[in-house]
Amino acid sequence: MTSATAYAYLGPEGTFTEAALRRLPAYAAHGEELPRRPYPSVPAALDAVRRGDCATAVVPLENSVKGVVPATMDQLAESGLHITGEVELPVTFALMAPAGTDLGDVREVYSHPHALAQCAGWLDEHLPGARAVPADSTAAAAREVARRPGGGAAAVAARPAAERYGLRVLAAGLGRRGGAVTRFVAVSPAWFPPARTDRDRTSLVVTTEDGGPARLAAVL
Repeated sequence: MTSATAYAYLGPEGTFTEAALRRLPAYAAHGEELPRRPYPSVPAALDAVRRGDCATAVVPLENSVKGVVPATMDQLAESGLHITGEVELPVTFALMAPAGTDLGDVREVYSHPHALAQCAGWLDEHLPGARAVPADSTAAAAREVARRPGGGAAAVAARPAAERYGLRVLAAGLGRRGGAVTRFVAVSPAWFPPARTDRDRTSLVVTTEDGGPARLAAVL
């Protein structure tokens, strides 16, 4: 396959973004025949599309608990790329650590900031003394923790990441809130009107010439 068919996504393998990519109708229609390429950050995935290394990037845009993903919003505002599809994915997490680490041993918890925010209540109750360490993605957190056996580190990530990186699940179902979802978008250089679904959504970036008072009201 050439770069004209490749999909970039926020990696590494095992992220929720990869799961969202697999559910994207334009990708799923090809039966997983199209190549997937993980990138370490949202800017890196979008840069791959701008360079022509990949045709489309799939990145997280918004979480119903934490709100928008700043890295994605900032990049889209300046990139000249267009949203061509979206997937909303219910997200729950597991706490995982290297073999031999028990819940009482955990001193640091690695994860994406949105995952840490969604699981804050559980972490405050069960690991009140643990330090939260932000990571570029939940799977990157799991991979990092796998490199720190015996160090009191754990990760909040998708449960499949435990198997992928050889970790043991200490607790499951973290961050389970009614209706909590993360919105992922497919982004491409060329914009084309998708088929109407009666559930269509348009995202706009609006700027003003200066930042004076009441500018938003004037735009509206």
